[in-house]
Order: sequence, then C-alpha cells, then structure tokens
Amino acid sequence: MKRMIKGLKCKYLLILLLVIIPSERLLSGAEKIYSIQAQWITHPIWIDGRLEAAEWALVKPEQQFTQCEPKELAAPSERTEFRILYDSKNLYIGVSCFDSQPDEIIATEMRRDGDLFKNDMVMLVFDTFYDHRNAFYFSINPLGAKVDGIVTDEGKDVNRDWNGVWMCATLCDSSGWHAELEIPFSTLRFQKSDKQCWGFNIVRKIRRKNEYVSWTPILRSYGFTPYFKISRLGTITGFKNLCQQQAIQVTPYLLSGVERKFAPSAKTPTGDVGIDFKYNITSNLVADITWNTDFAQVEADEVQVNLSRFSLFFPEKRDFLLEGAGIFKFGESSQDGDGRFPTLLFFSRQIGLAEGKALPILGGLKLSGKLAGTHIGLLNMQVQQADAFDEDENTTAIVPSTNFSVVRFKRDVLEKSTIGFIFTNKAVGVEPGILNRISGDPNVYISEDFENRYNRTIGADFHFAFFHNFNADGFIARSFSPGITTDDLAYNSKISWRSDLFGFDLQHMNIQSGFNPELGFVSFPDEVTRKNFLNLSFSPRPNIPYIRKSYIFCENTWYFNPQNKLISGETLLGNFNVLEDGGVVFYAYSRGSERIMGTDEFEIRENKFVLPGYYGGNNFMFGLMTDASRMVAVEGFAGQFGFYSGNIRSADVEITCTPNHHLSLAVNYGVNRISDLDVYALDLSRSESIGFTTHLIRGRINYSFNPRLFIRSLLQWNSDEEQLSANVLLNYIYRPCSNLYLVYNEFREDREEATSVIAHSSLRSVTFSDFKRLLYRSLQKHFRHPPQITKVFSPGMARECKNGLIFLMSRWFVPFSRSANWNLSLRIEAFYFRDAAHDRAVSFFACH
Repeated sequence: MKRMIKGLKCKYLLILLLVIIPSERLLSGAEKIYSIQAQWITHPIWIDGRLEAAEWALVKPEQQFTQCEPKELAAPSERTEFRILYDSKNLYIGVSCFDSQPDEIIATEMRRDGDLFKNDMVMLVFDTFYDHRNAFYFSINPLGAKVDGIVTDEGKDVNRDWNGVWMCATLCDSSGWHAELEIPFSTLRFQKSDKQCWGFNIVRKIRRKNEYVSWTPILRSYGFTPYFKISRLGTITGFKNLCQQQAIQVTPYLLSGVERKFAPSAKTPTGDVGIDFKYNITSNLVADITWNTDFAQVEADEVQVNLSRFSLFFPEKRDFLLEGAGIFKFGESSQDGDGRFPTLLFFSRQIGLAEGKALPILGGLKLSGKLAGTHIGLLNMQVQQADAFDEDENTTAIVPSTNFSVVRFKRDVLEKSTIGFIFTNKAVGVEPGILNRISGDPNVYISEDFENRYNRTIGADFHFAFFHNFNADGFIARSFSPGITTDDLAYNSKISWRSDLFGFDLQHMNIQSGFNPELGFVSFPDEVTRKNFLNLSFSPRPNIPYIRKSYIFCENTWYFNPQNKLISGETLLGNFNVLEDGGVVFYAYSRGSERIMGTDEFEIRENKFVLPGYYGGNNFMFGLMTDASRMVAVEGFAGQFGFYSGNIRSADVEITCTPNHHLSLAVNYGVNRISDLDVYALDLSRSESIGFTTHLIRGRINYSFNPRLFIRSLLQWNSDEEQLSANVLLNYIYRPCSNLYLVYNEFREDREEATSVIAHSSLRSVTFSDFKRLLYRSLQKHFRHPPQITKVFSPGMARECKNGLIFLMSRWFVPFSRSANWNLSLRIEAFYFRDAAHDRAVSFFACH
C-alpha cells in the first residue's frame, strides 16, 4: 500500500512538472529587461501624425518586437517602431506601423470607443503607479479612432467606459500607417516623486493576419487578456519632476428640449442646468463634484428577455459613476463563475434608478486615487424625491429622498495582491408629507426598494496572485437592515489556475437568507443561498486547417436552498474553436435540472405559474461567428433546451454590414419558442399546458463623419412586453472631453403610448479669441512642411474645395425656460482652408 501511494505521488509530481516546466521555460524569454528612456523636450509637439517634428529625431526608435499570436516569441512579420518624449505638461508617443502591403490595412471603425479589435490597431498600456496591478490603456487605429480604459488587478476588472483627455492623429502612406499621441499628465495618476519609473508595453494587431506583436513579450499562458498582464510589463524611465498641471476642471451643461406624449397627446418643454468639477488634490488623488447631474447622452440599455428566476444585469454607463469604478468593485468579477451575472456588494446602478425610471440626482462627491500603496474610494450622492406613475395600474410609487454613501479601501500586499474593506450606507428620508399621501390615497405607496429607512453593508475581501497562473479571491460581508438580526452574512471563495494548455476554477459562495445589500446586486432567486462552481478546461492548438486554438471545457454549477436541496444545476460540456481569421465555432451539450418548491411561486406569464416539481432535461447548442473585419459579418447562436416540463428552442442572429469606414449597420434578431409547458392558471383555477413565443429585434446604425463627429442610433422591439424604443445621439467632440450632444429618445408600449424627448447639452466651451488663436497656430503648424503622404485620416478633412479660406457662422437660439426672459445662445463656427500648391486641407469646428 505504501509503495502504491508513493508511486501515485511520483506520478502526480511528474504531471505537475510537465505542466509547469514548459511555462517556466517560456517565461524565461520574458525575463529579459525591457526598458526605454523618455526624452525631455522644451517645446510642445504639434500632433498631426507625420512624425516630422525635429524633436522625434532626438531619440533612437525602439523596434524590438515579438509575436504573441500566432507564433509565440517569433519575430514579427511586419516592422514596428516607437519613440517616447515628454515636456512639462504632456507625454508624447510616436508609433510607426510599417506594412509591406499598405493597401491591405484594415480600418473600418471611426467612432470613439468603437470595437478596434476588428481593425489594425495599436494599444499602449501604462502602469503609472508601478504597482504591477493596475494600469491605463490607450488604443488607436489607422482612422484615428480612440479607445481608452482602466485596468484593475491585472485585468480582473477592465473599465472600458472611462474616457480620458488625450489627443491623437494618424496617417497612411506607402510604408504603412503612423500615429502620434499626446497624453496630458493631468489625465494620468502617479506617485509624487522626483524620478518616476512606469510600467509600459505597446501591442500592435495586424488584423488581416490576426497577428499580435508586442514590445515586452506576451506569453500565451497569461490568460484570455494577456496584454493586461501588468506585472510583466517593461518600464519607462527618465521622467523627472512630473506634476499635475491642471488643478481644476469645470464642466457645465445646459439642457433644453421637449417631451411629447401621444396618448393622451401632450407636449412639455424641458430644460435644466448643472455642473461637474474635477479637482486634482495631488498627482494621484482626485475629487469629483457634481451638481444636478445630467445623463442625457447615455445610450439606452439593450432590451433583454428574462425567462428564468435569476435577475437581469445591466451595465453602468454614466460617466460620473464610471471613473474610478475599479476601486469600488467588491464581489465577483465579471469573468467569474458560470456565465450568469456577478454578485456585487456595490452596484452603482442602484443610485438614481428605481421602478425602471431615472431619478433626479441633486449632487454628489467622489474621491478616488492611491496614497502610499492604498487605493481610496469615497462616494456620497443625494437623490431627490420623485414619483413613478404606472399608467397601466393607475398607481404611484413614491421614491423618497435618499442618500447613498460608499467607503472603499484596498491595500497592496506582496508583489501583486490586495486586501480590502468596504462600507455602504443607504439612508431613506421619509417625510411626513409622504405618509399623509399614502394614508389618503390607496393607489399611492412607497417604492418597494425604499421601504427600509436604512440599509448598511460592511465587508472585507482579498485577491492573491501567485506566479503568473494562480489566483485566489474571496470576500466576507454582512448587511444591516431594520428587523433583520440573523442570517445576514455572505461569503465567497474562489481559486483558479490559467495556462495556455490547462485551466480550472473552483468556487463556493454562500448568501444567507437575511443578507440584503440594497446598494449591491445579487442575481440569485430568494430561495437560493449557496452556489458551487467547478470548471475544467483543456486548450490545445491542434494541427487542423483553419483552427488556431480549441477550448474544451466542462462546467458544473449547482445552486442550493437553506435545506441543502438542489434548486438549479447544470453540467456543460463544450468545445470553443478560434479560427485563423478570428472567427469562432462553438458547440456544447449540457444536462440541466430545476426544482420548484411548493412555496416558491414562479410566474412565467401573467397569472401562469410553473407547477412545483423537479425537472431535468438535455440541452444542445451551437454558435458561429465569422471574421468581424469583413464587410458583412454574422454572429449566430441556436439551441434546444429542456424548459421545466416543456421545451424551448432559441435562436439569436446578428448581421453587421460595414460598407466603408463611415457607416456601420447591424441587425439582431432573437427568438424563443416555448412548448408543452405545464402551468397552473390562476385566473382559471386549474392546470393547463401552454406555449408561447418571444421575439426581440435590435437594430443599430452608426455613421461617423470623422473621429470627432458621429451619429449612433439604437432601435429595439420586444414582443414579450409589447415595447418599441428608439435612441438617437449626435455627438460632436470639439475638444477632448468637450462635447455637443443632440439626443432623441422614444418609447412606445402596447403601441398606444409613446414618449419622445429631444435634448442637447453643451459641455464646456471655448471663447472666440481662443478659437482664433487655435486656428492661426494650426495653420502655421499644418502647412510648414512639404507633402510626403498619400492619405491623411484627420478630423474634418475635405477632398475638394476651391482655394482660400471659408468662414461659416450660424447662431441658434434655444428657449431655456418659458418663465425666464433670457435664452441659451449656441453659435457654431466652421473654418476650412485649402492650399492648392501643396494639396493640403484643414478644417475646424467649434461651438460656444
């Protein structure tokens, strides 16, 4: 027996060495020190994409790049160079992406925050605190489209909705494409020190080859987002005496429009004013203050159809609540678990939204940053009292005036791990007038989510990262609500291992029945208190034509009630294949089970309840996604599933057409067909078998005039709720983070009632004297060199116009308020200059 045990130990040790040694051998290729020195310059560089300024010649370009895909650590198929300069205010990066076939460069996206991974692109990652955990990233494609974001805990959380202030310009010529970037130091956060050392990497994607190359080598074993492996970045040195130049940033807004109801017909003028302040307390700590916060420009949520007992999750899109969101994150990562939505102790969409309606936010204060190795996040927001009227039920839900507060700390420990603490508080102000209204009208009540006078939660969490494959995460939390003194705890633990070939996840979460984080999000049904999750994956690179990598996985998910009875469970076996051109083929089989207890009513349709019992079924699914860089791309999914006592057939297809880099069209159609479902019909007081079908249609039209001026539209129809909605936004970015919006929203329900809103807001403006200085300086800079390019991708570039200077001015007067005696004046000015001798053109556009 001892000999057998000893043999088993040796066997498992040998397997472990076979897994670890290849990874460590590959890692040795990344142990080389990659460092670049930033060059100080005395004069700012005019950003035009040419890389012709004399300052660029002061430094030798860095051009040592290696492949990550498709051949790890191999030499790139195309040459890439970059340089880094800085002055007292800005960081400058010049990138040259040489290409032997410049006509084959793929660039179809021009909007800000578009999907650049389907294009040729360059991404720059900056670990400004040099803490090996967190970073800023900035991406750009050959058309000058920009994407930026904040990475937390090496990609555990990525805030892609963060928008920083930075400039860029690109051009294409016979050698490839080139980019210049100007990033103000006021946009970044860093420790105050005489000498700075930042983590840094630059990643290039050559889309037609689906090839990734990087300056600091990126290994396949780094995970699904290997370019966010912050602990493995190279370094930038040479910075001296950096400081934040912009102490305060003021962003006012003016809003004017009209709201129209069609049933009954009525028009109501709308208007509002508010302001946001951003104050850099130190180079790494910033305070944000908002008064009368406006979110008119936020895109509408994508409609979802929910046929399960789990809650739906909608992502946060509001700018004020997005910045610093990674610091406030507490709970499951969006990458955790079984594909359902994460459990969070703080979910910012609980602020300012109730009963499906936006609430008026009086103001708020947010403090975020990092001091001496500790991430700090403080948030306080006050929401005004509002009524949510339900015309179908002829009832009014009162949402009382409510204060929301969050305190969050995270401390760096070891090389790239953290421990943290969070406290949330929700204080509801129920005034005597509210109680009088409720007592005097049976159709008036306090909104269900605001019945408790207070709700508080407190928690601690940890994230430990060892080597570059193993992670351990967890948290423990407790909530405090009136009348609940027991069973109010929640805890979660998870360990995971990721390499290029193998992976596993093991998770256990327990949420007691009295745990009630009203500022958080829990997707579990009320009867569920425990979740277990196990995932095993094997991801070889088979020698099969057209397939680059294959993921074979087995996921097991179980949900239990307090009596340890299985409420929901699934075992999923699947194969996910990544094709050489970037497409995907997916197929899977699963065995699922659901239990409906006699006391757990589940209403599937109006007055139709699923019968209590234990249900199990076999599920089959198939998915396909073609190369997204093509003019026409298709993404589709189909499956047949057991659905309690019946069956459900589901399909979802999205077709995207991109005829040129200005226009993008997308149509999505989803259908669910349920049959043979046994239910209890409450209105008939008997059981019956039913079937029904839901349809969801979503259409998007995006048109970009240039990277700073675009229109986006979203049209949605949901047959399950008989809802039709439209959202159209015109956005002009005339300076970084300075926008002019024109918004149109329409909502129709039951095809009888509709509400539409037209609004625009001007966020920050320039004076006419500033504009003239900008014009003259730009003309001097833009026309001082002889032409050496064939294509220029720059905002406002016109192809044909007569010689000379054209000046256009129009003045709009928009009524701000019927009761006021003054108006909002909006002046639009456009300049266009054509130099026929050198075949160049430049245009400017401003609003003030």
